[in-house]
Amino acid sequence: IKKDFDVDEVKKAVANLKENAIECGVNFMAGFPYETKNDILKTFSLIDDLAKIDPKIHVANISIFTPLPGTALYDVACENGFKVPDSLEKWGDYRYNEIANLPWISSEIKGLLKTISLLTRFDFVSENYRGAGILENKKILRVVHLILWKIANIRWKYKFFSVPIEWRIIEIGRASCRER
Repeated sequence: IKKDFDVDEVKKAVANLKENAIECGVNFMAGFPYETKNDILKTFSLIDDLAKIDPKIHVANISIFTPLPGTALYDVACENGFKVPDSLEKWGDYRYNEIANLPWISSEIKGLLKTISLLTRFDFVSENYRGAGILENKKILRVVHLILWKIANIRWKYKFFSVPIEWRIIEIGRASCRER
């Protein structure tokens, strides 16, 4: 995706930010055409390395690659089976961060990326719960958020992404809300 820096530079930047008491947030992306499971696992290792450098780091997201016209990888995505929406209406229904947009991904990797994408909605790397933000005044949702954060934290710590029942329930709930 033509970033002009490497992993060592990222680690140095995080260390510099920590040294200067500046909060650091990072984003990642996975699901590129040509990306292997090993590449994805290297990304996970980098996240762990960054969390060791700065335990307060905020991993905002691990997004799923979304082919968009005009981007460097759009043609590569098309060459690898991406089905371009053939009408303005279908482009209107096209969604960012959707695993269904990536026909080159195996079912094993699809499951992993779906789980990771949902897991990152919580502060999954941090060992310290930071709170539920806008849910603070909603007791039941706050408790649900705390439970999901803990599950996300444990899943990440042990890299156990199989049988993600709790994330699939959230996914079903989100889909039903979109349909309303």
